[in-house]
Amino acid sequence: MSNVLTAIHTNPSLLKGKNSDMKMFLKKQGNPESQGSGNAPTDQEIAFATLLEKFGYKFLPKGTDVPKINGNYYFYQPKGTQRNIDFMVVDVLDGKETFYYLDMKHTTGKTFFLNDGWFEDDVIYIVSFTTKKVDNAYIGYGNETRSDEEHSEMLALIKFKQEWNKTKKNVGHLKKCIRYANQYSCDGFTKEFIDDKFKSVLKRILSSPPSSV
Repeated sequence: MSNVLTAIHTNPSLLKGKNSDMKMFLKKQGNPESQGSGNAPTDQEIAFATLLEKFGYKFLPKGTDVPKINGNYYFYQPKGTQRNIDFMVVDVLDGKETFYYLDMKHTTGKTFFLNDGWFEDDVIYIVSFTTKKVDNAYIGYGNETRSDEEHSEMLALIKFKQEWNKTKKNVGHLKKCIRYANQYSCDGFTKEFIDDKFKSVLKRILSSPPSSV
């Protein structure tokens, strides 16, 4: 996994490539008989999947078992289209499975949408953005991306939404529900911040990578 992430860190433009065949493949979840479902894959997701396969990773459909033989594999949207993990990557070596969970974010402006989601522990976030016509990519664990103040505020918002939605304050045929459209600014993703958090990701991957989330 470190080689794929290093390639992106070194050359963020890798996340801008177009691949119509991969787009159709991901939309159908690798099943040629599928009509496609859910949200269409983003260009960033398509480019990342293309890069994975370039580095020898093999696609696995959701619900299938990870092969026992040595190899590198990946699942696309393993928890569904509306959940926060876009890719689950698995490295198998001598009977040991090492899992990596990745979520992709992209913006052509200064902010990207989190909506109802938030930066989670043990999930690697890849945020591609452009500043002054220069492509950038932030790669970092969720708990190392957010500040304590941001985390506290977001947890309060999530708690409020969950409690409010449980009250079922419907009016006639109107079913009321709160959903967020939270955004996050890339202003904090300075070169120093990007380099520091990427080093942390590499250190963790090469020493004691997460096995579950």
